Amino acid sequence: MTQPSTLPDNADLELFKFYRSEIRYQGTVLANRVNTLISAQSFLLIAYATTLSGLLKNWQSPLTALLPPALATIGVFLSLQARSGIEAALSVLDEWRCRQRNLVQQAPELKRYDVLAYADRPDDQEPVEGIKRFTAGARFSKHAPAMFLVLWSYLLILPFVMYLYG
Repeated sequence: MTQPSTLPDNADLELFKFYRSEIRYQGTVLANRVNTLISAQSFLLIAYATTLSGLLKNWQSPLTALLPPALATIGVFLSLQARSGIEAALSVLDEWRCRQRNLVQQAPELKRYDVLAYADRPDDQEPVEGIKRFTAGARFSKHAPAMFLVLWSYLLILPFVMYLYG
């Protein structure tokens, strides 16, 4: 990999460092939101499973039709709320990455500081491999709330089915 022969302008380098710090911060925000979602869902799922196991031999109990669906409804609402927060974090992260990419295009000597910018690619092309890695990494964050939403939808219906047929 060849290095640019000129050093970056100090203002450009400082701006680049600022963009990198914002990207790091937004990445941390995204990770915290995903961790919070998973933690909350874990505790809620434990409460749900404990409730169902207590009702295992008594499916005709009125609690079967009240408590587990209430917990599942909370899970659905938490998933929906987390989805909007995670999408917002991904959007802001993408905006900062776009600003950084534009800065690197304006000041090509910054390429050597940019993990996603490869010196051997033409300036007008996106760093495809770096974008693919970022997209693959963000896929879990983006889809986790939907996966929990599907799970909680199933678990919302389950006690009613067990109540009717159990």
